[in-house]
Amino acid sequence: MGVARILTRAAAALLPVLTAASVAPPPPPPEADWRRTDLFFEQGAYAEGRLWLLDLDGRLYSLAEGEPLVSPERIGEPLLALCASAGRLFAVGGPREGARRWTIRRREGRSWPVITTVAARGETVIAFSCADGRLLLLSSRRIIEASAPGMPAAPLSDRLFGLPATTIFLDAPAGTYIGISVGEWGGGLHRIDPRTGRMTTIESNLSRSLCGGPLNTECDPVNGLLAAPGRPDCILATVGSLYGMRGRIVRVCGDRIERLYLRPYPMRGYPNEIAEDGEPNTTVPFFELAAFGDGGAIALGLDGVYRLLRSGAVRRDPPPRFRRLGGVLVSFDDPDFVLVARGIDLPTVPDYPLMLVPR
Repeated sequence: MGVARILTRAAAALLPVLTAASVAPPPPPPEADWRRTDLFFEQGAYAEGRLWLLDLDGRLYSLAEGEPLVSPERIGEPLLALCASAGRLFAVGGPREGARRWTIRRREGRSWPVITTVAARGETVIAFSCADGRLLLLSSRRIIEASAPGMPAAPLSDRLFGLPATTIFLDAPAGTYIGISVGEWGGGLHRIDPRTGRMTTIESNLSRSLCGGPLNTECDPVNGLLAAPGRPDCILATVGSLYGMRGRIVRVCGDRIERLYLRPYPMRGYPNEIAEDGEPNTTVPFFELAAFGDGGAIALGLDGVYRLLRSGAVRRDPPPRFRRLGGVLVSFDDPDFVLVARGIDLPTVPDYPLMLVPR
């Protein structure tokens, strides 16, 4: 099943929810935002010794360890994407719908000067990458090398959609990848050629069963991507679904997919039998993924934080202690990452309510 078909199916199912949200009353002014408890944070980054949080309305907040409350950042326009690289913070600005152009900004001191603009062509921003200073902007129709001379852009071979899908973006030595999560509708892993825009789905169903793994586009939401430590030709990806209560960590080298780790997740009253693909019926869902130390990786699981050590061993730690600071629930306890709740006091929280932000 192609990307467009999966996302169209998910959007149709969620249309009543999205329609209701679109006619909701406007949010209060930014001055009151830090006291609200219905905030929902879409993206996070860590730079300049501060945690930066972008909410669904395009407003940016920051918080340093030891501060009692988050501080709203005044930029002059809503933001669509946030990215940190080598301690520098970048952002994409503009309206979510109907934009004629997007701005790309870099934080300098206390200001956010525009470093370049990108003409919009009836499309929406999907994701943004700033790895090693290379600015790649992914829209619903194009992939744009915003930092290259002449700003080359290539039309995508398969159109992408925004909400209800969540799309993560990785620009690594092994290639340019996107992971798509549409909850119970899967999403999968896809590679993009920035020169041509050609999208290739990376998947494997060894058992040929309905949702067989180790990577199934129709059933597996891909929630985290990372260049594989010590393996420049490979990437790591996390899979996690709360609907089927299944997840795993996989390594992808070219078109070869290897299941790297899973952990059974017994559920009371349900026998955790072995499925046709050789995995237990219920396993720990995994979400964000980040590098740490010298050759290790951190994966956020449903039941704790998992460290994939350079030796190949895996260590599970319980979630750290959280503090509530105004409308934010956050933990700075671990030196490698910050954990933050995407939202608190919300009637429903889609997918997984925590966000792991590497320091």
